[in-house]
Amino acid sequence: PGKVKADLKKGKKGAPKQIESEKNPLLVARPRNFTIGNDLPPKRDVTRFVRWPKYVTRQRQKRVLERRLKVPPSLNQFRLTLDKSTKAELFKLLAKYSPESPKEKAERLSKAAEAKKADPKAKTPSAPTCLKYGI
Repeated sequence: PGKVKADLKKGKKGAPKQIESEKNPLLVARPRNFTIGNDLPPKRDVTRFVRWPKYVTRQRQKRVLERRLKVPPSLNQFRLTLDKSTKAELFKLLAKYSPESPKEKAERLSKAAEAKKADPKAKTPSAPTCLKYGI
């Protein structure tokens, strides 16, 4: 009684035709009714409608703006930062070109004045090369 019989017979144009099978009267298909007080509707994906924390919405909006806006290369170069080891190497190099302290400058100028006093035609050395305003 519970088995479904499906006999295939060839109808017109050779297409297989299915004969109605025996149906269990206890298992009747009943359409679901989603009105008030009846069946619950299936679960929906509501992630778009969630109230996300501000930092999440900001970082998402930032990504959207970055994709939409064209940034000139002169500004874009500051977006990518160096890794830790390269940064340490760079700062070690830049430390060599740090500006001289006031004491060092006074010392250098006094030596230059003495050299000029000894030989007025001698060439005075210029200030050492230094990096004044950072990278």
